[in-house]
Parts: sequence; C-alpha cells; structure tokens
Amino acid sequence: MSDHPLEDMDAAGTAESRDGSRPTASDRQDAGAPDGASSDGPGRAPSRELARRPAALPAVPSRIAWEDLEDRGRTEARPRPHRRSAVAFASLGLAAIALAAVAFVAVDRHRQAGLLAERARENATLEQTVSALNARLQAIESAKGRDDLAELRRSVGDMKSAATTSRELAAAIAQLSQRVEKLDREQGAKLDRLGQRVDQETTARTADLASRLDRLEKKPAQAAATPPGPAAPPPTFGANVSMDPTGSIARPRQALRGYVVLGAQDDMALVGGRYGERPVRAGDYLPGAGRVERVERQGPNWVVVTDQGFIPSAYGAPD
Repeated sequence: MSDHPLEDMDAAGTAESRDGSRPTASDRQDAGAPDGASSDGPGRAPSRELARRPAALPAVPSRIAWEDLEDRGRTEARPRPHRRSAVAFASLGLAAIALAAVAFVAVDRHRQAGLLAERARENATLEQTVSALNARLQAIESAKGRDDLAELRRSVGDMKSAATTSRELAAAIAQLSQRVEKLDREQGAKLDRLGQRVDQETTARTADLASRLDRLEKKPAQAAATPPGPAAPPPTFGANVSMDPTGSIARPRQALRGYVVLGAQDDMALVGGRYGERPVRAGDYLPGAGRVERVERQGPNWVVVTDQGFIPSAYGAPD
C-alpha cells in the first residue's frame, strides 16, 4: 500500500474496468486485507497487487462498501494540504528556533566574551592595585621599622645617659654627704673647742673681773683710812688774771662699779657684770648704772657712757 490512497483507489478502479468487475470483500480478504476492515481504519486501501491481479469472478460491490470506499478516500485525501502546511510551518518554526538559538548562543558567547574581557581587565586592575598596596605597606612597614628602631635606640641612649646621670648624681650626692658629714664633724669640733675656749675665757674674765672689783672696792676704803695731808696754799694770780667767773667746769664722770666693757663695735658694746653678759647700745637701761648715752673709744679701750657715769673697759681698768 502506498502513501496516497486515492492513487491506489484509481488503480483499483482501472483494474476493475479492465476486468469488467469490481473486487468483492472475499477478493480483498484473498489479497491480504484483514477481516472486518472498515472505512474507519486508516490506511486500509487495496494494494496495487490486488489491483493487478485479475479477478476470478466478477463481483459487484455493494452500495455500502462503495460508499465506504468513497468516504474513506475523501477522508484520507482532505488532510493532505493541511499536513503539508503544518510540516512547512513546523519546519519554519524549527528553523526560526534554530536561528534564534544560534543567535542567542552567538549573543551569549559575545556577552560572555565581553564579560570575560571586562573581568580580566578588572582582575588586572585589581592585581595592580594590590601590588601597589603591598608596595606601600612594605614601604610603610620598613619606614615604621626604621622609625621604631631609631626610637628604640634613642630610648636606650636616653636610658644609658639617665643611668649615667643617676650614677653621677648618686656619686655627687655621696660626695656631698661625705663633705657635709666632714663639715659637721669639723664644725662640731670647732664649736666644742670654741665653747671650751669661751668657757675658759669667761671663767678667767669672771675671776679677773671679780678680783678687779674687789680691788676697786678696797681702794676707797684705803683712801678713807689715809689721813689727809696739809692743805695746799691758795694759788696766787697775777695782775692780769681776772677773778670773775667765766663758766662752769664740767664735772668728770666717775667709773661705775659692777660692770665692765668686754668689747664693742660701732654703737654696740658687750657689757659683763655679776648677772652675766649682755649687749647694750644708746638708750638701753642698766640696773645700777643708769641709761646708756653712748659707746665711745678712749685711747685703745672702749667705754660705755651713762647718765650716772661710765663703764670702763675690762682690759684697761685702773688697779
């Protein structure tokens, strides 16, 4: 059986016209058609071999069989142009899909190539940036390392100088301490010697003053016990001497007892007595001697003049 049922039917009709009869159902069965074949089954048209075989007996097909054959031929012949159109449209669709797929693949490849190139450029830029950053970091680290090393060296130098200064300062303090201790010992010894000397001199001077005061007290008594001598004759004056009074003669001050001048300087004097030593100056008051008027020098010695007399020097007092 061919792909075109109408052609098979035409060939069958031609064979029938030649033989003068139409094939019957039994003939179709003898030709290899299956039993019970109807117009509903697709592709059940009689074959060319059946058409070529001469019919043994002329048979007139029934009206129903003939109508079935016509209906089947019309039914099988109708979808032919539609099938061709569908195949054409399907082919065009497949071609369009293929072209679209090819275009999509090309565009995608082009886009991927652009993306890869852009990514490669970004990677190169990133590598350059990373390299520059690494170089800068290394430079910073090296500079920082040098700075830290220099700072560490300076710190060590400062510590060494500070340690040296501390040792020198400690040595200087030790020397000063030794000198201060030595000076303290020397000053203590000097003060001790000076105190001993002052004590000795004070004791000696006190004893000397006491002996002198005793002698001074004994002199008036001896003078009172000595009888007065004959009265001196009155003085004779010449003719050119006037007897009129010309002024009062200052009465000489008497030496005061109980005090002696141990030393003096400028307007201050050191006076010693029975109650110890004390410095005096003009305006001070001494019990038993009155108020001090001035400190003056008489010859090689110093005296203190008061309103009651004068205090003689301990080194020049009369015997």
